[in-house]
Amino acid sequence: MRRLHPLSDEVCRSLFILNACLEMKGKRKGPTFHQILDQWLNSGLTTEKDLAAWIEENYPKISLHSRQFDRARRRADAFRAQGIWAAGLNQNPPSSGIGFACPRLLFGKGTLTADQLWAGIFNSRKSKLIQPDEDWVVALRSLLSSTRSLGMGLASSLGTKTYDLVTVYAQHSRSPLFLVLPFAIEDPGASRESVRLPDPSSPYLMISCLTRAANCSRADRMVCRDRILAFLTDLHWVLEIRSEGNLWKILEQQQSLRPRMQWVMKPERRRSRTEGNFLLMEKFPRWSMGFSLNHLSDPRDIPPTETSSGISVGPPVQNGSGHEARHLPGPSGIEAREKISWKSYLFHYTRPCPGPWPNQDYQDYLLSLLQNDPLAGHTALDTLIHILRDTHLRGSSRLVRGSDAAISFSSTPPHELNTIRQWNPALIRWTFEPYGLAIDRKLLKTLGARPAIYAKSDIYDRLRDSDRFRFQRNDPLHCSWKHEREWRLPGDLSLGEIPQKDFFVFVPSLEDARKLTLNVASHPPIVIIPFVRPVA
Repeated sequence: MRRLHPLSDEVCRSLFILNACLEMKGKRKGPTFHQILDQWLNSGLTTEKDLAAWIEENYPKISLHSRQFDRARRRADAFRAQGIWAAGLNQNPPSSGIGFACPRLLFGKGTLTADQLWAGIFNSRKSKLIQPDEDWVVALRSLLSSTRSLGMGLASSLGTKTYDLVTVYAQHSRSPLFLVLPFAIEDPGASRESVRLPDPSSPYLMISCLTRAANCSRADRMVCRDRILAFLTDLHWVLEIRSEGNLWKILEQQQSLRPRMQWVMKPERRRSRTEGNFLLMEKFPRWSMGFSLNHLSDPRDIPPTETSSGISVGPPVQNGSGHEARHLPGPSGIEAREKISWKSYLFHYTRPCPGPWPNQDYQDYLLSLLQNDPLAGHTALDTLIHILRDTHLRGSSRLVRGSDAAISFSSTPPHELNTIRQWNPALIRWTFEPYGLAIDRKLLKTLGARPAIYAKSDIYDRLRDSDRFRFQRNDPLHCSWKHEREWRLPGDLSLGEIPQKDFFVFVPSLEDARKLTLNVASHPPIVIIPFVRPVA
């Protein structure tokens, strides 16, 4: 990496001892932390004795007695045992706007190589629900595949869907990868929705400007992550950048100070989500190469693989037997809904599922997007298909008071959906979508389904334990869901044990029915119920 110069072992050890002293005496803001480290580096001193005297003279508040200093030495040795090193910056990254030019050095794991060129992919933050055919996803798939022919490595991070997709691609394809971590170099940084960090023995390079001795807000860490990526990479790939946001400011400043070649996606027309693309091309025409989706192929060079859950990720087969898809429901299916006794059923409405399915590995979910799996969008229809493939309705305790899991139904039929459907601003989604399953009400009652109990909070403790799964807070002035006419069934429900005459699925269009039949080998009857959105 040409913009970094590794520090000697002796200097690294003295820095790590100083870092341990700072951590033991209380965390400091990132700029202050780096300013102290930079002052020590510029002192020209390297020995432990000199360090102890330098701390006593310049920062007496973090001075340690001999036993504490021994502990700081041991912490420094533990740093080195993890393979952590430190490197100085040959130039400063784009300014953070906070005065002192932070960072002045970086901590890392892995091997620094001077001859490897790196491509960084930049994309403004997206919604949680991502569709595999979105413009930026299509462009990303094509750009990722081109790294092989260019011989470039991929520079990425963690914490956004774009960075996570790039990281998973590099790990899966065994492409050169370096990560700018938005957390301390010694932290694992793992969560359910987080890409697993490479094994310490892997050849990948990981870099951070932070240790546990530094204390930066999440917002500052995300901005510095992008600043460092823009600074260290040799080629910038720009997908969709909003103007005047942090990412636009970082790329604009980097190009103004020390320009890089940038490939910029050029949409057919200007929109707020891509205004930054046009501004970059207009301000830096010499360094910008625009590309359109019309000139990109959508590669499928990531073969379907066996996931950690044992499910093959890739385009689904037409049906279970391999024969042609069955005849799709026609107009008669639409007319058949008039013969249904709607009061005889309860209705389970499906919703979009942002991110992985329950019990789906996050990396498997990302791979499904990269492989253009038609069900990777996790829409309400995809959720319905997922349920039918799984042959189970799974109970959840997320919206149920207490720990009991339950399946939610409504007695409101699909053709009356607009009477209960509302926009939920907190969740940024509609409360209901026109997809789901209808199951015989009498059958569900025999299995334990009961109407929800709408009441004030203090009623919950008065209920029998067997009825508490039914409780739903009802406060007409602040929180009322009584209009949903909810029923609940405790636990899970096996669809394979329900006679086909006792349930059906409903979708709003023939196109939806076609997708369902193509992706579910054996499904119950389908009823098409057109959905008319209310006029605002």
